[in-house]
Amino acid sequence: MKRKLIIVFLLLFPFLVYSQELVYFNNIYTYNGNYTIGMSVIDNGEAYFGYGATDDIGIYQELFLFKLSYTGEMQLLKTYYEPNYTFYPGIIGGAMIESWDNKFILAYHYSQNGVSYGALMKLDNNLDTIWKRSYTPSYKTASLNCVELSDNGYLITGWVFQSEEDFSDALLLK
Repeated sequence: MKRKLIIVFLLLFPFLVYSQELVYFNNIYTYNGNYTIGMSVIDNGEAYFGYGATDDIGIYQELFLFKLSYTGEMQLLKTYYEPNYTFYPGIIGGAMIESWDNKFILAYHYSQNGVSYGALMKLDNNLDTIWKRSYTPSYKTASLNCVELSDNGYLITGWVFQSEEDFSDALLLK
């Protein structure tokens, strides 16, 4: 009986060792030592891509875009800045998805001069901006999530405030 158990153990041991080779990491990332909020991350089969906001030059005035290896090493870090914009991804939400052409779509929210906008931004694999679209059908608007449709358009969900005194309404935009 012992002999059979030893043989079974020897046959299964390589599988047990292999299953223990998963990569884990517990890293903290900061941008210039300032307040930084990570918001969304996706796995495109090659690396992890994501975004967040930082107060490097003012309260949430830059988005940061990153690419991480599967072992957690920063491979690429870029910032996106627009004059007089305040980005709110960590507070209000947002999303990053991979598009049909293996690029990325970023749904986010920003304000400028007291008006809030929902926005989509398309990025290439080097995290450079291909295009950006923003919308505000009312006083304040936010993009919370998006999905790509079969016609390569986008369905965006979020919220709107009609005025400062109103409660928010759900937004669904194509």
